[in-house]
Amino acid sequence: MTTLSFLAPTSEATVGGTVNAGAVMRWVDEAAGVCAARWTGHENVVAVFAGGVRFVRNVRVGDLVRVDALLVHTTDRSMHVALRVYAGRRTSRRPRLVAHSISVMVDVSDEGRAGVVRRYVPVSEAARRLEESAVELVRLRSEMGAAWTYARP
Repeated sequence: MTTLSFLAPTSEATVGGTVNAGAVMRWVDEAAGVCAARWTGHENVVAVFAGGVRFVRNVRVGDLVRVDALLVHTTDRSMHVALRVYAGRRTSRRPRLVAHSISVMVDVSDEGRAGVVRRYVPVSEAARRLEESAVELVRLRSEMGAAWTYARP
């Protein structure tokens, strides 16, 4: 697991003192990128699918934010990363879930193509269930995207 921790900056504030959703999505993308780079050993990893961030509650400016990224599945050329964002006041020992999502990352070669990815093997029943859930979520969201594409007038 890869974890990023930081204080929510004032530069991301909305009028109400919360952090804008785009900042949370950027943090999720950054954490997924770090997780994927650590798996491949290469810096040049990019997101090819973001499984839609599910927002549970707001982050306030000054909150201590933690983004956990966990590799849960690989294909020959991609990595599925499960992400969770937690936040709370600096004095709180129990941050609360803010958002969660799935990202699919690829390791881009010098030729601009997705490189071969080392295989991930789940080591527990819980890891296997998480892998199955991630694959199903990406499949469902891909089908929805395809349906929207074909449904346009």
